[in-house]
Amino acid sequence: MHLRKVRIEDTSISYIVGVGLFLVGCCVALKYYRSEARKLSHIPSVGNQSTFFGSLNLKFEGRSTLIEGSKLHKGLFKVPERHSWVVLTGNRSLMEDIRRAPENVLSARRFFEYLLQAPYTFGSQTLRNDYHHHLIRGIFTKSIPLLITDIHVELKEAFDELIPLSEEWSPLHLSNGPAMQLVGRAINRSFVGEPLCRNLEYIASNVACATDVMKTAVLLRRLPLFLKPLVGFFVSNLPELLEKNKEFTVPIIQERRQAMQEKGSEYEGKPSDFLSWLMEIAEGNDAKDEELAVRILLLNLAASHTTSRTFVHVVYHLAANPRFQELLRTEVDEIVERDGWTKSALDDMVIVDSFIKECLRLHPGGHTAIPRIALQDFTFSNGQTIPKGTTVCASIHATHLDEEIYPDPYKFDPLRFVNMAAKEDQHDDVGGKYHGRNRYDITSTNLDALVFGYGKHACPGRFFAAAVIKLMVAHVVTHYDVKFEKEGVRPSDISCGLKLTPNPSVPVFFRKRRQGAKEVSS
Repeated sequence: MHLRKVRIEDTSISYIVGVGLFLVGCCVALKYYRSEARKLSHIPSVGNQSTFFGSLNLKFEGRSTLIEGSKLHKGLFKVPERHSWVVLTGNRSLMEDIRRAPENVLSARRFFEYLLQAPYTFGSQTLRNDYHHHLIRGIFTKSIPLLITDIHVELKEAFDELIPLSEEWSPLHLSNGPAMQLVGRAINRSFVGEPLCRNLEYIASNVACATDVMKTAVLLRRLPLFLKPLVGFFVSNLPELLEKNKEFTVPIIQERRQAMQEKGSEYEGKPSDFLSWLMEIAEGNDAKDEELAVRILLLNLAASHTTSRTFVHVVYHLAANPRFQELLRTEVDEIVERDGWTKSALDDMVIVDSFIKECLRLHPGGHTAIPRIALQDFTFSNGQTIPKGTTVCASIHATHLDEEIYPDPYKFDPLRFVNMAAKEDQHDDVGGKYHGRNRYDITSTNLDALVFGYGKHACPGRFFAAAVIKLMVAHVVTHYDVKFEKEGVRPSDISCGLKLTPNPSVPVFFRKRRQGAKEVSS
């Protein structure tokens, strides 16, 4: 009886202490949020003034809220995002201010550390030492023409396995796994080569790590700083997932090191992929096997989600509008018959390029672009100031849905950028500044097209990503017919805060191509 009483008392004390700590945490968080709101009180708000209720509204009405903000406020405005405030602008001059600001004033790196909660996931040092960006911009991008053949072979096998050709319509929830697997195999053919790129456990491990990082980061971003290490320790499975992932990549790294020691640095049969080039330039701690493995995983995180999401958006538009399939396959059939599956062939697929870019215009990965965190107080060219620690971004819809730039901006026009390029080419003939085709292709970055960023921090891997997406889309239209159960109805995107994703609940129906069917070289 006495023992039972002690246990009850211990339980009661633990409960009281737990509730007390929770209340203290809430008070600290509330004080923090209120102090942040005071610092930004001079910047007008859009939506509910409460970060909690305002963020709920933003979750469901993100695009309309930001469009309203850009129309009402010609300078800066702010919106609540669950735990804090985000300052935005739809003003092109202020967007240029963001682009021109040096890294030690408005920091892109610090934003991505915050986005991924790097100290509690990958580690800040891995993100800050972005030496691999030079590799991406250099030899990797220059080698894309040499990589295309292998990527195409990998994609063909992956499609055959994941979406077998069938005479009957077969439903597939494309965004619930298959898209990530297709992209995972394609990009890892160039990252780590075969046979690892075909290892389904390895692909699944990459997806699991990426998913855990994003889920953990979403939770930690809501918490005060002092709670993050403790909560991160209990909720994240990343340490175990990382160790599992290293079991796939570290042996490959060690095998290549041994080959270089025995046969020389340029031994016969040496793989020409990102891992080999990474091993050549990594120095110090970054050259360790485990660090190289984490770097490859980080590349997967950066490339797989955005590329697979874009692919799903494209397929959704093809499924909702069957006539678009014939438009694209007519171009692809002709070019592939002439040039095969090559980089030059992809470059000539201007309708495919325009189609994908139009998808990105209407369905970006989020409502914002060129995000930065202010490392010191910053004054914009219009005189408005944001304090140190503020997250500031461009409202992507302010330009993507600007009717002065894009007539009938809410309409999906697959030839929009083909026609815009043609008009600018005519202007170019009489001394214009830009060549239309280059300015309006999918990889171009400017204030009119912000999906890949803008300025010195624009996505360095966009040329590779564009090649992979174009290969995937070209393969779909030359091998499949696609549709939705309800023809002509494209499922609405899901808005979650400042992010946008394709609706995963609606299946796409695939069957072997019938309309305009012809033999396509594999």
